[in-house]
Amino acid sequence: MNQLYALSKKAALSLLLILASPGLIVACDTSGYIMNSITDNGDGTFTIQWTALVAGGTSTGVGSTWGFYLNIDATILSIMPASFTSVNGTTLNAAISGGNVQWGNPVPGSGPVFVDITTQPNDEQFMFTMVVSGIPTGWSGGGQENNLCPGGNGTSLPNYEGEFPCFEPVLTPMPSEVHICPGEEATLTVIPNSLVEDIVWSPGNQTGTSITVSPPSSETYTVTGSNAGCESTTTITVVIDPLPFLTANESAVEICENTPAFLSVNPEFADQVTWSPGNGTGPFVVVQPTVSPTTYTATGTNECGSHEVEIVVTIVPFPEVSTSGDVSICAGEVVQLFANPIGAPTVTWEPGGIDGNTISVAPTSTTTYTASVNNFCGVASEEVVVTVSGNTTNTVQLVACAGETVTYNGIPLAAGSSSTFTFASFSGCDSVVTVNVVAQPNSSGTLTLTACQGETASFMGQNLAPGSISQFTLTAFNGCDSILTVSVVGLNNFTSNLTLQACAGETVSYAGQQLQPGTTTPFVFNAANGCDSTVTVTVQQLANYTSSLTLGSDCDRARTLRADLKPRRGSLYWHDLQLQRPAATPRQ
Repeated sequence: MNQLYALSKKAALSLLLILASPGLIVACDTSGYIMNSITDNGDGTFTIQWTALVAGGTSTGVGSTWGFYLNIDATILSIMPASFTSVNGTTLNAAISGGNVQWGNPVPGSGPVFVDITTQPNDEQFMFTMVVSGIPTGWSGGGQENNLCPGGNGTSLPNYEGEFPCFEPVLTPMPSEVHICPGEEATLTVIPNSLVEDIVWSPGNQTGTSITVSPPSSETYTVTGSNAGCESTTTITVVIDPLPFLTANESAVEICENTPAFLSVNPEFADQVTWSPGNGTGPFVVVQPTVSPTTYTATGTNECGSHEVEIVVTIVPFPEVSTSGDVSICAGEVVQLFANPIGAPTVTWEPGGIDGNTISVAPTSTTTYTASVNNFCGVASEEVVVTVSGNTTNTVQLVACAGETVTYNGIPLAAGSSSTFTFASFSGCDSVVTVNVVAQPNSSGTLTLTACQGETASFMGQNLAPGSISQFTLTAFNGCDSILTVSVVGLNNFTSNLTLQACAGETVSYAGQQLQPGTTTPFVFNAANGCDSTVTVTVQQLANYTSSLTLGSDCDRARTLRADLKPRRGSLYWHDLQLQRPAATPRQ
């Protein structure tokens, strides 16, 4: 960008008049230079607009002008126009050498006069444009006159010299603020304009349009651009961007079943926050996990890195409580009641308002206790009934034979004794049982049996001889011993003889048998006492009586009678004679 610097002619002339005022310096003439303007071309060159003043005879009486010169602390590249022609027709050409340009003869008083005050009363002005390379800071010049005024004999007063305004060097930071992460390097760059000759960085005293820095914390660097006339500064701030940081508002969140949870973090220096699982974004999310616990991770990121925080979501079940169940106690006893809470920290028991999983109670009557648990999801309770029972008493009567014992509860008890036993009843309380043992008497008796001589009597599987006495111990109807004395009485056997008669050649019948005359046959019968009754039957043979007796007809008659001879109801009839014999039954 071109910069224009100008001094008004009025200001320059005022300066000349002030310098020519009495008391300051002797007035010479009005010759000199006015710098009208200076323009920065932006390429290291400057365009300067000048007015050269040459005094005429009216303005000065000190001498005519043969030429004039101008010095500048920059390299003069060109002057337009390069020559001036005064009203007297004299032309002076510019002669440029480095930072000097001069018009006319450098030696006053020689050569053609440019402005002759004797013939030229009026001042003359010549405008020209000068292009220089480099930044000019001051100038000086004057007329080449044969006097003691500026230019004369090389004199130079202040009105023939001056300074250029400050051509400000401009540095443009690219950019003015640089962000880096901790530990990184930053390259700082400024773009200078064409007026900048030197660049110095502070802190560090480095030079150049770019430097590389790695400050431990945010730092502002001052860059000074300068030239021969002035300087300017600008700044570039290196900002150390912090790593992102997240703070969980709650690191552990509890929710009820089937309800959502609100998770949030406070992000610092984070450009973005993402959540996992779920892929949510932003400083908060709403989740509804199905698994407990579920850990959610919030990740904050920026260009420098990332930072994670975890939030654990626990699903709190609706509270539950289970108790040890109903219980029975005896009056005066103490019992512990136990409850197991699920999803709740403690248990409250009523009546009593007692907190704790286990309590001890001693109710005097049957009481219902309620165990309650609660959390922010709800309330649950369960009842425990404590049944209070009293002690019981009972009497048991047993019997035992005199001199013996009876067993009760594994203990033998003597007949006639009384004992006390303490048991646990079905309710767990004492059950006192009094056992009385009643003595039962033993019994005795006699039994008389009979047996025939030579035989035995059988009793209880034993054979008892006649005349013997034996004792048997039996069980009576009351369960005790019954002593039975068994006596065996001997019974007599009976013997008798029976004589029968039969005619020769005939038989006689006895007990269903035909007996021959002249035979003897024993018959054994059961007597009335059950013993043997032996009858020995002898059959006599009767002789036939024919002649010697008048019983011949009788024999026939006898034969007839014999034919009629037979037993009748235990009696034998013989010729109208009755023979008596005991009744008997023959034994086969």
